[in-house]
Amino acid sequence: MKYAVLAPRGRVLRITEGEPSLIPNNYTAVQITDEVAAQIESIEGNAFLIDGVAMDRTQALPAMAAKKRATRFDEDPDSFKARAKAQVLANLQAKLNEPIYLNGVKVNTDDKTVAELTGMQTAMGRRANLKVDRKVGLEGGGEAWVALTATEIGGMVDAVADHKLAAYAAAKAKEAEIDAAVTLEELEANDLTI
Repeated sequence: MKYAVLAPRGRVLRITEGEPSLIPNNYTAVQITDEVAAQIESIEGNAFLIDGVAMDRTQALPAMAAKKRATRFDEDPDSFKARAKAQVLANLQAKLNEPIYLNGVKVNTDDKTVAELTGMQTAMGRRANLKVDRKVGLEGGGEAWVALTATEIGGMVDAVADHKLAAYAAAKAKEAEIDAAVTLEELEANDLTI
């Protein structure tokens, strides 16, 4: 039976036939298969054994970092979840102000534009045949003047409201996924975009 004597971070100090009798302080000896021993011996430079897998330094450093992050997550999952939720909030804010396109017309979704459209819709509601000229952005780029009725402006207001409601619902769902994560892998598997 072969053993690998490992430094605290998994660097292989030596491989022995049988259980080693002298092990430096803070080092460990782990039983390994002949196949793993051969893999370790084939590695040029420092070899590492991380979770039973032989690897070189370029493979070991990311594996150690991931293991350390997983340990920190296990110790304090709330801080990892709080950072993920902060990212969801930032993505939500960006989505809320992202323009939408309605029949090829760009409709800004910022609060100032929404207030302006809602005010126009309210004022025009009493004048059924009134049309308002408004310069709008076009989906392919550029701008044009269009004459909008109260119904068309109302459609814009409704489309913006639907856009914002969908963004809030998506953010709420993302936060529920974050709260449900039990491991770091589950948390990092969540797509935080809205």
